Amino acid sequence: MKKSFDYHTVVIGAGRVGSHFAKNLARFGAKVLIIDKNEIFGGKQFNRDVPIQILQNTLDKIEKKMSLDEKFKFFRSELNLKLHNLIEKTGQNSFTKLGIDSLIGTVHIVDKNNLIINEKKISFKYCVFAVGSRFLKPLIKGLDYSKYETIENWYNFDKNFNSVTIIGNDKNSLELAITFAESGSIVYLLNKNDNFINLLKDDMLLKFQNYARKNNFYIINNASIKNINKTETDQFQIEYSIGTYSLFLISDRLILGGTKKGNLDKVSKDIIFETNLRNFPISDRQLRLRNNKNFFAIGSCFGPYIDSNQGFYQANLIINNLIENDERNVFDFENFSSNINAKIGFSFIGMHEDEIKSQKIFYNKFEYDFKESNLSIVNDKDKGFIRAYFDKKHRLLNASIVGENITEISSVFLWMYNSQIKINSLNSFQTLPFTNLEILKEILTKYIFEYVFNEKKLAFIHKYYLKTDKNRG
Repeated sequence: MKKSFDYHTVVIGAGRVGSHFAKNLARFGAKVLIIDKNEIFGGKQFNRDVPIQILQNTLDKIEKKMSLDEKFKFFRSELNLKLHNLIEKTGQNSFTKLGIDSLIGTVHIVDKNNLIINEKKISFKYCVFAVGSRFLKPLIKGLDYSKYETIENWYNFDKNFNSVTIIGNDKNSLELAITFAESGSIVYLLNKNDNFINLLKDDMLLKFQNYARKNNFYIINNASIKNINKTETDQFQIEYSIGTYSLFLISDRLILGGTKKGNLDKVSKDIIFETNLRNFPISDRQLRLRNNKNFFAIGSCFGPYIDSNQGFYQANLIINNLIENDERNVFDFENFSSNINAKIGFSFIGMHEDEIKSQKIFYNKFEYDFKESNLSIVNDKDKGFIRAYFDKKHRLLNASIVGENITEISSVFLWMYNSQIKINSLNSFQTLPFTNLEILKEILTKYIFEYVFNEKKLAFIHKYYLKTDKNRG
């Protein structure tokens, strides 16, 4: 007898990535519950439904103009409250339209299929954690954190490093630096530029100011790295310059953040950086918690710190996994054309429902003009295939390409709504103009890719694999 659950999936954490996951899974027809401990769902942008920063900047401009005239009395707190209510209402509405239930409260995990929130027991088939990275205490009751690799033990917070140096000036580096500061370490954040203040918004700016006052947090601007070596006590000695001055810094822990490799040409090759925030591979180990069939994790709550783009990518991998497990509307297309003995692949992420209403795409209705009709696959190993998902009205919802050992690509045909394509490999993100096919082909031959496209945009990549034939040129 098939077991019945209150929800197909419960999502714990309603930030940008959690909201993105819940909405896209709901579009497949799954019954979804999303839970957060705060009143505002969707983070600061509601997965781009509410441009919070634009609203905030507008308030700043209004406040500045009104303050110039004594006739006006400006109550910023009242406007902030209205803004808060607007964001909350908009976020809730975005879930309601997709049939997603939402709750506010603290979660207690009972077992692999049940949790308690607000004294109510709820059953689920799957549970997805998207609680973010910057926490040092367990946020989810009933979950044995010792079984999982959390961000705390990934970065060895339990060792209580006296000092940590992070080289980089991107948001990831800054947030990780704040996490170390919360753990009690003295943090040095080295930047080549002085634009870090643009990264400090709202609560992050307040936290930074608090840490700076406690002498836990130091940001060193305009620092050019000259060399890095290990000391006899296994510490890191960082030599850097500011203008004409050469300086040294000794640190227990070193993390390479958003720094470009070109800035570290003079660094000894014997130094092995423990962490590179931009190059974390996305693996099944990060997605599924210790091979638990019911629990998944998105983002940085279990594993290393990753940025939101990788979080969105993880979210879609998990969605594909859940749908594949449930055998929902899955079509594997092979040999779709008698003239082309090849498989075709395309993928997109985060496309809004109103943008796919007109895209009625079927496996036997590809309307493209193929310039070469006698292409064939090199061998059985050099294949890629398409897995596509449709709703009940045969509208394309999501699709992905699967392939390995891809050795040669003869041509790439792209049809897109926009002029940019974002490609995610196992260890890098790159954005290229899609019209430059030669560069695109060169990159595709070097990596095994999952194809990830900009949100709200639809794109196809047609991959043709040639036999080795010198006469073909």
